[in-house]
Amino acid sequence: MFNDQSDLKSLYSWSLNELDDAGVKVGSDYIPWQWTLNFKAKSVVLNDKTQIGDRYAEPDAEPGAKTKRTITASLYPDEHSGYAPRYSMLGTERTITDFNLFIEEADAKGERCAVWGGVSYTSDIDFRDVTQPDTVAFYLYVNPDRFQEYALRIEARQVDSIALRVGGVNGFYANWSPGISTNEIKVLTRDRKHEVQNAKDDVPLSRLGEVEEAELFLVTTVDLPVANPADEPDEEEVTHDNGRPIDRAAQLEALRDRRAQDTLKMITSLRMAAWTIAAFLLISFFVHR
Repeated sequence: MFNDQSDLKSLYSWSLNELDDAGVKVGSDYIPWQWTLNFKAKSVVLNDKTQIGDRYAEPDAEPGAKTKRTITASLYPDEHSGYAPRYSMLGTERTITDFNLFIEEADAKGERCAVWGGVSYTSDIDFRDVTQPDTVAFYLYVNPDRFQEYALRIEARQVDSIALRVGGVNGFYANWSPGISTNEIKVLTRDRKHEVQNAKDDVPLSRLGEVEEAELFLVTTVDLPVANPADEPDEEEVTHDNGRPIDRAAQLEALRDRRAQDTLKMITSLRMAAWTIAAFLLISFFVHR
């Protein structure tokens, strides 16, 4: 239900509310959510489609096979600030679990991101009741070179994880918060059956459609060697060229002996120099008397 009687006019002038079967408001006031939301991929599929003939084509349509390549990923909400928000269609309490990402080559409209959603429904197909779940699908259109790069990396299995970050998603609502994270997102689709009571023509409601900002991350992980002291060889494992273990204690003792001998030689040399100077001075004294 549309509500323009906000108690917090300084924060928002209108909101959407959910009602129970008796028409009583339940839950919070929901307003358009503009901050960032994150998703990760559970799986990714590279699809190559070839269509030969079209029974619904115009009479003057060009004959021949049509090919199209798309990338499809199954998504799930990722954590942001420690937790992942719960998604549900506005007016329901069902948790949305069917999130998808479709990547295609951009058309004349250029690179962009859009979002579509469908409320769960049950239909009779060949005398069987088939239920479609609540669904949210993102469509990312990229230039041909970028799409080809993505396809090659996926085909070569050089992608270890895929993440999608979106901001300013039309049709996403949450309760007002001073922060940039939320624990609940309500979704309003463009389905005609997804009605809002008391909606006003002069107040356009935010429904699924455009995505103001989208970032796609294709991550390749490479394990790099890390120096670990525990991996260094023990002292007794270090050997001479002949294969015998090096005795570090003996090496240290020999080094100390060499230093002591060098010091003794230096002191002896200094003493000899001192005696020589003294003898020279004594001789000079007697000669000049």
